[in-house]
Amino acid sequence: MDRTPKDLRHIERLDVLLAECQNEWEQLATLEIYLEEQIDFPFRAICDTPSAPGSCGIDAGDRVRVLALLESDKQWGIMVRLQKGKRFYRCPLFRLQPKNLPTPQKMAVHDYRAWFHTVGLPESVELDE
Repeated sequence: MDRTPKDLRHIERLDVLLAECQNEWEQLATLEIYLEEQIDFPFRAICDTPSAPGSCGIDAGDRVRVLALLESDKQWGIMVRLQKGKRFYRCPLFRLQPKNLPTPQKMAVHDYRAWFHTVGLPESVELDE
């Protein structure tokens, strides 16, 4: 698949940001810090990915208000607390497209989404003791 210039910019930023990381878990931790420093909450978003376990109640096309970062999930990566109507949910950040963030903050979310979709997290391995 050909990479567009926009894709290359994501890759270049991620390469610089994650250069010293040894594995996907270190990359995730670095990306969490990066997002904490870059994003002002709350912000509006639209879910553009079909429903996944761990985000019950949020479907593709839903408009939500993202309130905060939550603890990361070993399967779904960075999780956020959000509001849809009067209800509150947790949802993987990779499912959300930000709508009212300034460009640098929006790029930070897009960088994370690009990382999750291209690198992502390794499958968890349970070790018997």
